[in-house]
Amino acid sequence: KDPNLGGFVQVDDLTFDKIVMGPYHAFVVAYNSENPEWLQIVDELYEVGKEFGRHLNLVLAKVNTADSVITADQYQLGSGEVKFFYVQEGSLKVEKLDIQPKSAEIIKYIKSRAGESYTVKALMPIVEQFVKSSEGREALVVEAEAIVPTLKPSEARVAKWYVKTMSSMQKKGENYLEKEYERLNRMLQNQADSLKAEKLTEFHDRLGVLQVFANGQLNIQAKDEL
Repeated sequence: KDPNLGGFVQVDDLTFDKIVMGPYHAFVVAYNSENPEWLQIVDELYEVGKEFGRHLNLVLAKVNTADSVITADQYQLGSGEVKFFYVQEGSLKVEKLDIQPKSAEIIKYIKSRAGESYTVKALMPIVEQFVKSSEGREALVVEAEAIVPTLKPSEARVAKWYVKTMSSMQKKGENYLEKEYERLNRMLQNQADSLKAEKLTEFHDRLGVLQVFANGQLNIQAKDEL
């Protein structure tokens, strides 16, 4: 049976171009469901889906070359072994990747291309200035606030936490990122079973935004439990 992977979109001959060749970055797994090798890496891909399923600018896609023969031929995806491909945001080129089928390596590669999962591109120039220097931060917060209403809903939902994070860093200092990350992780671990979906999404949004400001360097043991 072809397993369902959270965060990954199943594409075929009818949907590959619509979904993969769209406005976002795309990481593609090409596999043959009749090849046992595919099932051997499902756990690794599951971790990739957990890491990037909420990414604002990335599509995770999987295509079964046994069923999608036209797509496999058009983009030279192969027909047997598992292969990985990448489509840069705004590009029509499907790049074959030479990386090992290990979650850590795949995650590292995707981050090098698409950034952290909660990256709001319109705010990144402001974040970079904000993090680089403590001068002029109040004006940068105002600038960020003005951009939030112009964003699409999924980005605006996350962007509001950019503004709140910037304001908190102004008041509480640079250690705010690490302390808040640890605090939210503890709360999430203690309350996860009782949280409604909306509140759970908020926790993930807030944790993800903290990682953006810290350039992905916030790592504590509790994070693995999310």
